[in-house]
Amino acid sequence: MPAENTMANQKIRTFVLGAGFTKAFAPDAPTLVDDYGIDDLIAKYDKIGNVNLILETEKSRYGNGKIDLERLMTRLTVGAPFYVQDYSNEQNIVLNYLLQRFIDKINSARNMSEQNETDLLKFAKYCINNHVNCITFNYDDIFDFALNNASIQLARGSDGFWPKNSKGWCPEGGYGFFCKPADSFLGYHKGDLFFRQTYMLLLKLHGSINWFPVIGSEEPYRLGDIFHNSNYINSPHDENILLRIKLHLKPIPFIIPPILDKKSVYSNQILSLIWKLAFSELAGSNEIVFIGYSMPKTDILANFMFSESLHPIHNSGNRKVIIVNKTEDGKQIQQIKESYNSIFDGKCTIEFHYDGALEWLNKEGII
Repeated sequence: MPAENTMANQKIRTFVLGAGFTKAFAPDAPTLVDDYGIDDLIAKYDKIGNVNLILETEKSRYGNGKIDLERLMTRLTVGAPFYVQDYSNEQNIVLNYLLQRFIDKINSARNMSEQNETDLLKFAKYCINNHVNCITFNYDDIFDFALNNASIQLARGSDGFWPKNSKGWCPEGGYGFFCKPADSFLGYHKGDLFFRQTYMLLLKLHGSINWFPVIGSEEPYRLGDIFHNSNYINSPHDENILLRIKLHLKPIPFIIPPILDKKSVYSNQILSLIWKLAFSELAGSNEIVFIGYSMPKTDILANFMFSESLHPIHNSGNRKVIIVNKTEDGKQIQQIKESYNSIFDGKCTIEFHYDGALEWLNKEGII
């Protein structure tokens, strides 16, 4: 834990970032209910029993080719013991296809307006300068990119590292565990690779699309198996070097797929460490700001973490929870209120805002 977060009489703020946070800055970012090529899958598996039935059923729940990715991937993961014929191989193929489509949509959603890029950079600098840790359920590395650029502007060197005691964030320590750069396989960063204390933490509870397991490692992955592979964070390389780096890594990044069963969190050393750090940050904060997170009742593990971390046994001071979402829909507003009140009512002061991330951050003077 950064020492600055333990100073007496200081307002200790923690941000919890959901999909709505990324969507505010990068409007093309995918959501769980989105177009993932369901029509192509239905055409491909037209004659394969329950696979086609599952796909058609999920498609019928929404219009315009959209599906609930979490629901469909969960359905494909749990299988179908009530069918006589086993279609598990076909279900796994569809599952992997959907996961890759999800990753591809995240990677293709990096385009932001110049104003949004500027605002995200301001938010990153605010978090670094004020030692504000961020907990996120997002897989994308859009905010990681902003933190990297902010660190360079705040005195970190353009080579990706910075002089001792200068302000910054870097992935070697900023994710909460020692996450080495993937180009270290090829001899880059010799002698300067170590766990770095950064000015803030970005705790990614469900993994990240720029974290990759090394070839030969086996699940559940251990500390040392995961490397970060982002060309904007690593020293810039040409295409040949990038290809050589990729050959050392598994093709699918280390993420917890968007399914309802999150049991893999318990069995993985890295995720277990990140969740412990997140719990500690929440327990030590007196102001927690949720941005773009709807507090879904289906994410039971997260609900337990939020509820128990705010118990008075951990922090007896006055605590405040701020919820920032963007909606004008009365039904959605009611659902958000019910979800958050069921977790925090009676434990702290609760404040709701429905004008979105950019508006709230602007009113706070952060961007």
